[in-house]
Amino acid sequence: MSSTASSAHIPESKGPGSALAPLRNIPDDLPLFPPGTTVHEDRLRCGLLLRWYERGPKDAPCAIFLHGYPEIAASWRHQVRALSENYRVVAVDMRGSGASEAPFWFWSYTLGRLATDPVELMEVLGVKQAHLVGHDWGAAVAWESAARYPERFTSLSIINCPPMPFLYRNTRVQSTRSSYALRFMVPFWWNEHSKRHAYQLLEQTFHFDDEHKRMFPPEVIRHYAAHGTRAGAPMMNYYRAAIFIPPLRLRRVEVPTRIIWGLADPYMAPFFGQPENYLKFVSAVEAVHLEGISHFAQQQAPDAVSAAMREHWEQCEAGRPLQHGKVVRIVQR
Repeated sequence: MSSTASSAHIPESKGPGSALAPLRNIPDDLPLFPPGTTVHEDRLRCGLLLRWYERGPKDAPCAIFLHGYPEIAASWRHQVRALSENYRVVAVDMRGSGASEAPFWFWSYTLGRLATDPVELMEVLGVKQAHLVGHDWGAAVAWESAARYPERFTSLSIINCPPMPFLYRNTRVQSTRSSYALRFMVPFWWNEHSKRHAYQLLEQTFHFDDEHKRMFPPEVIRHYAAHGTRAGAPMMNYYRAAIFIPPLRLRRVEVPTRIIWGLADPYMAPFFGQPENYLKFVSAVEAVHLEGISHFAQQQAPDAVSAAMREHWEQCEAGRPLQHGKVVRIVQR
């Protein structure tokens, strides 16, 4: 099934304790996207009902965008506007977030399972290859998907997150920055707490300075919070699965990769933004550094991020080699 905003209908699914938790009559987030964006939903081959937003020519090269926590597909609204003239831009509500279905048990959120979702979405879209983009947890999934299915992706664009197995191998530089996730290990309390206090928790996450308050105004927070009030925080299962079923195998990535890194990120160690640290397991990698930009780079510096992506896509489509292991540009504020 594929729907537009005016006719969206979500069938019931199985209840907690079985494969999928119930989702019904979930409003879309189209008001946050530029005009001309459409909303769609369909079941993947694995049975998961996924919602995504599209803009751009259907016959243009496809680009799939994966968001992080605690965000939704609308975190890519600026890139949807900037890049959809020449690309079919697809921004996904990832498994367990937004209006997509949320499997109940944490083992449905292992990195291997998550990595198949973009490929199964491509089957629904009818595309054989795509540019793959990820931020935060979406980037962790994108790394793994590109490593497992290199023939499906023309390029890989990563914003502020390393591959999970690489992070595990470098916990000494990251542990204090990731300590916030320990509270997510209490599943039922945190889920109910998220439902009751969704708006306040999102404000605490995003509004750590005046600039971020402008980036995430009340109308944006309200859309994010509507999903939290309805469903709680099923995306917490990403963290639980990573702890209890840790992804330890570091696979080689053969897809040309550009790392776009906000250097003022409080959540990720600067070590992970340096392309020379990826030489042993990424066949072609380069980086663009964003001075003074924090974790949510695609919203804090949308023009710079969109330009870096477009340049990378065009370079890969033309078959031009990357500057392997190099920082190709430092964008000043």
